[in-house]
Amino acid sequence: MSIVENLKNKNSRENCHKSENGICANSLSSKPNCNRNKHYQKNCLNLKCKGFNAVCLNVRHILSKFDELKNIITINNKYLDLFGLVETFLKPDINNEQCKVPGYKIFRKDRQCKDGGGLLVYVKDSIAVKNRSDLSINTLETLWLEVEFPKSKPFFICTIYRPPNSPQSWIDLFEEEFNAALSENKEIILMGDFNIDLIKIENKKWINFINNFNLQQQICTATRICDKSETLIDHIYTTNPENIVHCHVSSYALSDHTILYA
Repeated sequence: MSIVENLKNKNSRENCHKSENGICANSLSSKPNCNRNKHYQKNCLNLKCKGFNAVCLNVRHILSKFDELKNIITINNKYLDLFGLVETFLKPDINNEQCKVPGYKIFRKDRQCKDGGGLLVYVKDSIAVKNRSDLSINTLETLWLEVEFPKSKPFFICTIYRPPNSPQSWIDLFEEEFNAALSENKEIILMGDFNIDLIKIENKKWINFINNFNLQQQICTATRICDKSETLIDHIYTTNPENIVHCHVSSYALSDHTILYA
């Protein structure tokens, strides 16, 4: 039985475990909807948990979609605590004012040499958070944040972009980062575009990694749906599945990737 089949069996009920941190395990499998009318924008996120709510998206060029992205964040700001974006295509000469959303602070890790890539995370101003750049290896597109959410123990969220055709050594380097974070005995959440299709299970080394660390993958439906293919390459992992309320895959899209939220 594949990792996806196992997860579907595990998460067949409507809601999973509830806790003060709050992340969930429901999924919708439908083609990303690009009919971006205002009514759909208001309903494209279903954030109702009173715990910590995180959203993740491969945005593929943030500035070209910024007005719409800002609108989504603003409409959902009551419960939207963190929004991680990958493939922002931002360069260091672009300042934060060009992608600022009122009520949220910005954390970035831009790609320095080649075009593409890049990470940006919005975190609500009221939430205490530290940029743990000491955990990141410069050659990897990872952004580690330590979050102190009210009535919760501090925990890590790492937003990740693993480019296609990355060498197997990427996993070895990421394992170094992960071990450094794990040594602090905090809950760890990983989210982003891993470019590893869990429907086909092509990367056995990655499967061994998540099994060795007992990471629980929360997304069980395709996250990039094209005319001729469906792949599950955007993932959310946790070291503490008992703290997950639900995860969801939205059929609304700003790019060819669906929005994940937890």
